[in-house]
Amino acid sequence: MTSIEPTGLINDLCVFSDSGLMLLALDGSQIPSYFIPALGPAPKWCSYLENLTEEVEEGAQTTIYDDFKFLTKEDLERLNMTNLIGTNLLRAYMHGFFIDHRLYKKVMETRM
Repeated sequence: MTSIEPTGLINDLCVFSDSGLMLLALDGSQIPSYFIPALGPAPKWCSYLENLTEEVEEGAQTTIYDDFKFLTKEDLERLNMTNLIGTNLLRAYMHGFFIDHRLYKKVMETRM
């Protein structure tokens, strides 16, 4: 899954057949291109894109928060977990908290 956030309004979209390459027509003079491997391979005339995505995938690292679930204060209130605020079971982050995903799953299982 991906998200494309162009700098202007999208007027048209061109997807190359049987590939993951797309061109967007925006309000400006530049035409941005996007390659999304999940949609298909790169066209033969720009096969170097395949190598670039493989290098990016190889260099991908898991972040420290991969095993955590983000919850807002409202989520904690709904789950009756506000008593965990200030403990080492929650990590405050921006407008919410990270909780270990295993603990979150246990809480959700007990609610069912």
